[in-house]
Amino acid sequence: MIRPMTPGTSLVLSMLLVGCDSKSTVPVPESSRQSKANGLALAHRAQSLPRQDQRPNAKVLELLHVLEDKAAKSTAREEAASALMAIDPNGREGVTALCAVAEDEGEPTLLRVRVITALARSEGSRAKPALRRIAQNQQSFILRFKAREALARLAPHDEEAAKQLVESARKHAGREVRVSDGPRTVSWNPRHDVVTVLIETRRFDQANAMLTEDLVGDAETQAVAATRLAALGPIAKPALPALVSLLDSRGTARDEATVMMCVMQAAIAIDPTSDEVARALAGVSRDHPDSGVRQIAAQLLHKTRSKR
Repeated sequence: MIRPMTPGTSLVLSMLLVGCDSKSTVPVPESSRQSKANGLALAHRAQSLPRQDQRPNAKVLELLHVLEDKAAKSTAREEAASALMAIDPNGREGVTALCAVAEDEGEPTLLRVRVITALARSEGSRAKPALRRIAQNQQSFILRFKAREALARLAPHDEEAAKQLVESARKHAGREVRVSDGPRTVSWNPRHDVVTVLIETRRFDQANAMLTEDLVGDAETQAVAATRLAALGPIAKPALPALVSLLDSRGTARDEATVMMCVMQAAIAIDPTSDEVARALAGVSRDHPDSGVRQIAAQLLHKTRSKR
């Protein structure tokens, strides 16, 4: 048996129906407005809180423990720093911990260098303030240099960072830097490292300039520079005149024969159709005192002619 609606029930139903009408002008109670505002505020706060999957996982926490344990071996701490940046390069906890070690003057220099190198693989801008402070370090060239190297990697479009890095290497005049930590000794060649950074960050003009400068160094430096120019191929075309000049010099010493081999390969890799390269190869194949160099020059000259 269906009972007739009471006046009160009828009024409630009418209000609900009106509330469903988007054009209704029925006033909303103040308490409802306040509840809605409170709900929006809570939702906004919930979105701003870190999600569960953004918190450090067990592996990250374990690596942080190793990194911050000054009683642990330096090699273990170095590996922890590298692993942290591999697992979570943008993690606040990891980057903060690495920056603290990198700036701690009580830590071994080699550990700090390794940590700075790991920071170069971080993401975002969290590491930059600490690296900029280290880059101004007047006590240690290698720390200053590695910090500038990291900054150049982190900011591939920052020409000032690249400029400071190149200046650091030029002032050091290409000498190796050695850092010892107990029985371990590690060495770096700043110029080689700078060229690597310039190439990896696609600053090819600056890389070509530095490699061209190295073509007038000792035999080993010349050979390394020529090999790296060969790897760049046509991108290294600005260095071609310097390579041709070396071919025209026709060195006579044994180590110069090795240089000549590298220079010929570089010239061919950069521009196998160049008339100047062909002319220089013809002279080497005819006049160089080393028969092996003459033979290679003749083969490469044949190769250039087939390309033209």
